[in-house]
Amino acid sequence: MTDDPIENASRGLLNDSELFSIPGDPFPTLTDDQLQRIAPYGVRETHPKDTILFKKGDRLVDWYVVVQGSIELFETMDGSEQSITVLEKHQFTGELALFNSRGVLSSARMRAAGSTIIVARAQLKKLLAAEPALAQLILRAAILRRAILVAHRHVGSLLLGTRRSNDTLRIETFIRRNGLAIRTLLEEDGEFAATMKDHRLLVGDLPAVIYSNGDIDRNPTNVQLAERLGFTEPLDTSQVYDVAIIGAGPAGLAAAVYAGSDGLNAIVLEAEAPGGQAGTSSRIENYLGFPLGVTGRDLAARALIQAQKFGAAISLPRTVSKLDCARFPYELLMSDKSSLKARSVVIATGASYRKLDVPNYDKYEAAGIHYAATTIEAAICKSEEIIVVGGSNSAGQAAVFLSQTAACVHMVVRASEFATSMSDYLIGRIKGSSKITIHYNSVVTGLVGDRYLEAVEWHNTVTDHSEVHPAGNIFVMLGAVPNASWLKDCVVMDGQGFIRTGGPFQGSCHVQRPSFALETTQPNVFAIGDVRSGSTKRVATAAGDGAIAMGSVYEVLNSEEPLPITPPQSHPGH
Repeated sequence: MTDDPIENASRGLLNDSELFSIPGDPFPTLTDDQLQRIAPYGVRETHPKDTILFKKGDRLVDWYVVVQGSIELFETMDGSEQSITVLEKHQFTGELALFNSRGVLSSARMRAAGSTIIVARAQLKKLLAAEPALAQLILRAAILRRAILVAHRHVGSLLLGTRRSNDTLRIETFIRRNGLAIRTLLEEDGEFAATMKDHRLLVGDLPAVIYSNGDIDRNPTNVQLAERLGFTEPLDTSQVYDVAIIGAGPAGLAAAVYAGSDGLNAIVLEAEAPGGQAGTSSRIENYLGFPLGVTGRDLAARALIQAQKFGAAISLPRTVSKLDCARFPYELLMSDKSSLKARSVVIATGASYRKLDVPNYDKYEAAGIHYAATTIEAAICKSEEIIVVGGSNSAGQAAVFLSQTAACVHMVVRASEFATSMSDYLIGRIKGSSKITIHYNSVVTGLVGDRYLEAVEWHNTVTDHSEVHPAGNIFVMLGAVPNASWLKDCVVMDGQGFIRTGGPFQGSCHVQRPSFALETTQPNVFAIGDVRSGSTKRVATAAGDGAIAMGSVYEVLNSEEPLPITPPQSHPGH
């Protein structure tokens, strides 16, 4: 590793995401021929020295290509300006914010007087569609630059917290899963006490986030974090979308990619972060095209960029609380009281984690209970004894991953063998690991601890023997409950709450056609991925659902079928 942060970041050395280790130049210089092909899409303007072209946090920023002079990218941190890089003749601005409505991560000004070609975002989209080679060059540069800017911000945003606080974990996870980096200081770190004193913080203020401009938020919500860090995207409530996709897991992101590539006006609404449950997976080794495996976070990041490349809007954190099926276009109501309309809806909300039925469970949800095993949790549990509950694929992946850093891993499995859904390669690794102990025919019966989890008790149903093991962290991998209760007045579900698809339509509609395979009992409303009844709960099939559903959506929207909802009858004299 060199001392140059830009060179290191461009090589993928300052970011733990494999996505950003792709080869390429983050600051390429365009040829004369490339410049000539770009020129018709923009307008040429001259700028005096020190002209501010855009500021950090600005949204919907245009794309600038340097014709003469130079542009400096910089950031203001703690009241002082820090230069990131200088773009010379035939170089261009822009990172991943070019493909969404998020705030840009740096400011830009003319370092030397000159001229630029300014390409508006709508024109840039046309350019990317018409010039595939240029599109590849621009997108690759945008991805690499995001890595550089994330690494550059790393010293500017700071999280102060305690190791056993789930709010500390929530904040760090939310920020990292949304593609930004944050430096975390815990109570045992050498700088912790001095930093607390410098910022006049007390233990009761934790967790606290210190931003690059010096502002401090004490235990901010995810919505507050998104607004502060500039990755909320405003809803355009004035338009009717072709399709609204609810959920940005593998199914929802696949749907967004195919919707955008088919030219549909699509929006994705996600409550937390791209990737869903798959986004928290430490490594997915049986997904087609990744022979060395891929982390859930990286798979989600790649899919997100791909969806945005094709023009799909991604809005988060957005929680949909109701789908109004009594009108058309359909109306989606958000938890913040905002709403939007769409001609078709794709439900990809996945499932939430199933919990243990033991006393005081809620007490430890913020103090030792986990539902995902990522590098963040692995760091928390380093050299400790931990418990993994469950016998499914997710439990096996968690146990293998955590065994790399934990002192030992106990797997508590209710059945006499692992679930038939667990991959054979995982079973082999678990049984071959000297750090993993399997407890079959066992159920967790108690959690012990004062303020934090300190021990776990389980009972063997065959031997009738109970045992207690000291453990500060337990990973509950017991499957999931569908996130579909908010749709109970709109679509038909099975006995477990998963959404039924492929059946006859119900309600006040006069659509005569048969439903599509992934269409719900409400026409133009589809269910895909884990929330769908009968789904196989695999990343590959979830992504396949997204592709299949969008083929059906495209056919529905381009047919001459009548509106799904029967219009209200008019009455004489009214």
